[in-house]
Amino acid sequence: MEHSMKSILQLVTVLSVAALLASCGGSSDGDPRGSVVITPQPQPDPEPEPDPPQQDGLAGTALKGLISGGAVTVTDGDGNDVAISEGGVTAADGSYDITLAEDVSLDTITLPVVVHISGGNGATSICDIDNEGTDDDCLTNDGVTYVAYGQPFELPADFFMEAVLASLPEDSEGASTTFTANITPATHLQAALARKAVGDGASLTVDAVQNAEELVLGLIASVTGVDMTDVDLATIPVEDVSTIDADSADTSAQSLALSAFAASVAGLVDATDEDQNNVQEVLVNLVAAVSGTDDGVEISGTDIAELSEAVSESLEDITVAFDEAGVDNDTTAAVAAAQSTADQKAEEGTLIGDNSVTVAPVVVDPTGDSAKTVANRFLDSFINVLNAWTDATGAEQGTTNSSPTEILFTELANAETYGAGAATMAFDHLMDALIAAEASLEPGASVVNDDSDQDNLQFTLAKDESGVVTLTDGWSMTMGKEDTVRTTITIASGTWQRDSVDSEGNGSGEFDLSGVELLTEAIGETDSQLQHFSGNVNVIFAPDPTDPGDLGVTTLTYSGTHFGTSSSGDSFTVAATLSGLTGTALEEGGSGGNIDGDYTITFTFSGDQTIALNLNGVLRAAVQNFWMSGGGNTILGTVTEDQTSETTTLTDGSAILTIVIDTTGSVSTLMSAAITVGEEEIATINADGLVTFTDSSIRFLPAGLF
Repeated sequence: MEHSMKSILQLVTVLSVAALLASCGGSSDGDPRGSVVITPQPQPDPEPEPDPPQQDGLAGTALKGLISGGAVTVTDGDGNDVAISEGGVTAADGSYDITLAEDVSLDTITLPVVVHISGGNGATSICDIDNEGTDDDCLTNDGVTYVAYGQPFELPADFFMEAVLASLPEDSEGASTTFTANITPATHLQAALARKAVGDGASLTVDAVQNAEELVLGLIASVTGVDMTDVDLATIPVEDVSTIDADSADTSAQSLALSAFAASVAGLVDATDEDQNNVQEVLVNLVAAVSGTDDGVEISGTDIAELSEAVSESLEDITVAFDEAGVDNDTTAAVAAAQSTADQKAEEGTLIGDNSVTVAPVVVDPTGDSAKTVANRFLDSFINVLNAWTDATGAEQGTTNSSPTEILFTELANAETYGAGAATMAFDHLMDALIAAEASLEPGASVVNDDSDQDNLQFTLAKDESGVVTLTDGWSMTMGKEDTVRTTITIASGTWQRDSVDSEGNGSGEFDLSGVELLTEAIGETDSQLQHFSGNVNVIFAPDPTDPGDLGVTTLTYSGTHFGTSSSGDSFTVAATLSGLTGTALEEGGSGGNIDGDYTITFTFSGDQTIALNLNGVLRAAVQNFWMSGGGNTILGTVTEDQTSETTTLTDGSAILTIVIDTTGSVSTLMSAAITVGEEEIATINADGLVTFTDSSIRFLPAGLF
């Protein structure tokens, strides 16, 4: 171990005194007694003092928010205490530095090693979750009061976390060796899964610890989409989310994913649930929610949804911190991608509900995996998804008259119209008329628009004495995409509550609409249905005061049933949200091209097994995102359009299938389809679904790409 500051100061003092004494020699000319010369007698050289023994040590960081004042103890694989001589308390920055006792060496400790940190005696944690719009961010251990983001709060007296090490560095004779063990919720979960694997009361084993690490890494990789291969949970650097700044610009995606996972614990605290109203209860419940199997972590859809949502919130805090620090690089892009994956995983888990899902482990040492092996695993997942779609939709019986890939890509192509200007404009067209009619409507009165003026609108509007407006028999029709797409909306009933009205008559408020039919059609020689929605719609609006013509639609939410190209064919449950909308003023001759915002749309088909498709992105952006699930697998993807082609990528997080389609002709054609692993192209796919590997081996998709 390094010299303490005390020993260094003592050494400096001794050397200073010796130097002072050496400078005081010479004669004393004024001394009447004259000088006296003393000749020293030779003395034998003293025996050199033996070097103090070099003691091994242990260092790391305790992070659940940085933990200050936590007591650190060490045990071996059999549960026996490992004696330490100093350093058993964490500092203000969460760090600890332990020196093992003189009679302890690394080669005498029974593996695996367990490092514990406990609360009590005033131990505190930094609040590492930021609830937007409030300083009530972290619930303290009294279950009542809160502290703000970045502030300390006292940990529960029964708080504890663990880290577990399957190996130690080789002991060096005559020199000290310090090994690292960071203590985080991830290492705590690893230790818990290892204990579950060996059974109650049994000694931990190295195999159990290593297997548990792979399980936890798989869970984090699944929630964030970050490649956690070859990550060591105990030694990878971790950061307090609340302290991230420009100095963190080069932090690895793995480290930030782990840091967000740690911070998510605070986000899961629930003041309304006495079984989850402090961080210790959250840790207990997290451990209880997961179990390890040979195939991976088993967890319910509800639990993984809650965990993913909390991780997403922590990743958002990281994004905000980087934005405020002016950081924009590969690190920020990785965080944004991880947050998108966490959001997707939350939606997927919600769909699964209380049913369990198995999350595959991460292989810490994948040296035996060739690129072809990785590509085949991707194909297995992709085919499982396609087969699930085939089974769930009845395509294999021919009821849809389409192959599963055709169903999939048809929905990908047509679903975007939920976020298209035509659909938004249809609501704008209706709302513009309703707002104008309501403005002149006295309480207790009603008004009817029967489309006698051929404005493609009809409705009955009534206002009660409290100002609540009731809509019945609403109808609106708009044209979009250069009059090639027609959107028709009919509304059975709805209510409209205006929250406030300014001097110009503009106001914020909310529509709740039921019995809504949204029909989108392609207009040509023969009109054809693109899609049909039946259900309920919620509209939130807050007009821009700087633009009197802006209707101020900020959010559109759809929930109901989606039909594809035929209202008598297969149907899907749909939940769609268009948020952050701007530019909703109806301009003369406009096509909705001025409307901006974000969208997320999830289609779900529930039968013997659930399949789901989610699309998300920014309206009219060149690149849109999606994910699809089925057969216990999830595939992530993007769609990129330009003037001549459409490129779709599909991935399971390891291999990537890139499909390029030529859109210049009257019929789209496949230009290329290839599977890559890293930078290596490992296989191509033709339009019929034939997969040809670079070694000339082949396999088939269950249907062609077209």
